[in-house]
Amino acid sequence: DRSYAGKVAKNNATSGWNQGSAFDRMNRGFENNNDAARAEKQYGAPPAKKPAILSYLTAKAPTPRTVEHNASPNFVASDTSNLQAGQKVEHQKFGFGEVLKMEGAAHNPIATVQFEMNGEKKIMLNYAKLRILD
Repeated sequence: DRSYAGKVAKNNATSGWNQGSAFDRMNRGFENNNDAARAEKQYGAPPAKKPAILSYLTAKAPTPRTVEHNASPNFVASDTSNLQAGQKVEHQKFGFGEVLKMEGAAHNPIATVQFEMNGEKKIMLNYAKLRILD
């Protein structure tokens, strides 16, 4: 239907709705363009903003440093195939400690050792050099 070709647009003030342009309808009632003051008058003051806590600035626990141990002069790695919980051991780097538990498969045993100066560590016995003290 070409009967409206060249005539005014629907959003114009002369359209059938007689409500003004789209811009006028969107901004009706905001003659002074002071939206913030009007909203504050109608709804009250905006809530106070909380200070932002930046996740990359949060305090993290410092990583424990390893206390270096000077191995005994007669240090020779023992056969750890029969190592059991409760035995005292010496590690070249971590020092003296006590085996808390044994876990893992027979071909790849893992010992949890509580060292005097370096805390609890899990050690793969296939790679660690331990000297059994008992």
